[in-house]
Amino acid sequence: MGLAGLCILLVEDHGFQRRLGLRLLSDLGLTKLHEASDGFQALDLLRAMPAPPDVVLVDLDMPGMDGIEFIGIVAQERLAHSIAVVSAMDPALLHTVQVMAKASGLRVLGCVEKPLTPGKLSQVLSAFEMYPEGLPLAPNVQVSLEDLVAALADRVAYFHQRGA
Repeated sequence: MGLAGLCILLVEDHGFQRRLGLRLLSDLGLTKLHEASDGFQALDLLRAMPAPPDVVLVDLDMPGMDGIEFIGIVAQERLAHSIAVVSAMDPALLHTVQVMAKASGLRVLGCVEKPLTPGKLSQVLSAFEMYPEGLPLAPNVQVSLEDLVAALADRVAYFHQRGA
């Protein structure tokens, strides 16, 4: 398929970051681009699409419905082929979110740390091309939103205690 053939949904609440992301994706030759300014809008769009997008690029820090809750719903309803997390948050937290998304049965391509660059986007999207049929999925583990929030809070508290 090549990167240019991928269908991408970018979920980013910050208008400038969303426009920058779309421009960078377009500069990489991608033309099947969709955008949403928050998790609610993204879910409406995903549910209305005739076929799931190949990749959802999702920011974690969004008002209303944050990226963690959004990822949980996407996994539960099987609304996307794969996701990549986009964030400026602590790498340990990003790793935890990726592990939990995989445990929910989602194909996670990786994480793109902000600020976005063509190289970072190309690298994470290339993971889709390396495994077009998808990576082996983890067993379908049920994780409640409350469990996820508690686990993330514990992880953040642990790093704050260590001074990391």
